Amino acid sequence: MPIGQFGSRLKWFVYSLFWDEIVTYRVAYRLPANKQERISIAIFLSQFVLVRVLVLCRILPRDMDEIDAWVRIRGVRFCVGLRTQELAMCDEVYRERIYEKVPGFIPDVGWIVFDVGAHIGVFTIQQALRGAQVFAFEPNPHCYRRLRRTSTVNKLPGAVHASNYAVGAEPGLGLLNLPAAGRRRPFGGTSVPTTDMCYISGRSNPSMLPVTMTSLDTIIPALGVTQIDLLNIYKDEAAVLCGAVKTLAVTKRVMIEYHSLQDRTHVFGFLETAGFRLLVDDVDANGFGGILHMQREGITAS
Repeated sequence: MPIGQFGSRLKWFVYSLFWDEIVTYRVAYRLPANKQERISIAIFLSQFVLVRVLVLCRILPRDMDEIDAWVRIRGVRFCVGLRTQELAMCDEVYRERIYEKVPGFIPDVGWIVFDVGAHIGVFTIQQALRGAQVFAFEPNPHCYRRLRRTSTVNKLPGAVHASNYAVGAEPGLGLLNLPAAGRRRPFGGTSVPTTDMCYISGRSNPSMLPVTMTSLDTIIPALGVTQIDLLNIYKDEAAVLCGAVKTLAVTKRVMIEYHSLQDRTHVFGFLETAGFRLLVDDVDANGFGGILHMQREGITAS
């Protein structure tokens, strides 16, 4: 085998073996704003690498989703999964600011915000610190636990109302599709891309977790909410909207992330029919996904 080809394969092998570490390091390097935060990130990365080595040596099991760690980012303490890439969510919110592209969609004091698919609560916490009342929904039990812990540590339990539900078209039981143990977890392991719900009974699959499902139209009356200033939806957009017909009638703004052009067409058509107009379509670099910013007709942008 030529030396050049051997070197390329060796490089690929190393990248494959330590891809999680490489991605996490790149993200973590960009986040700290001061010395205290850099120390926090350094401690986290040290723990991250140590656990990886212990897993490779088979001293620890491959499935490390339940191990929590703490990092300080932009003045906020976040509880994140030690063997995940959940820091990427912090990077999106605090450095890339993907949810701040439209001024009128940045929550202010007194706003009512719904965060569907809240993950570990990075977006939720940011809006609560701005003075909004945030209702967060996250089906993954590990992410939900971290969201609650972050809210408590940052003294925001009164502003963050978290529910361990999967939001869909109707209430009932569902299955949450989780990555198998030991597989790469591009956005927080068992978290961000894993809200693939389906109504299947009797299925034996360790990566499928039974969850309680609800719809926005079902749960809003119990919450006593009469108006929503911003509805943020990440994942399962179509199902969430199908179960939110009455909810949309009392919603001013919708910020919804889509992951394919087909999803965009469906979501845009649904919201347009419900009386919303498009303000900004923030398309991502690959051209297939993005974030729609849609506002109810008659609401003036601020």
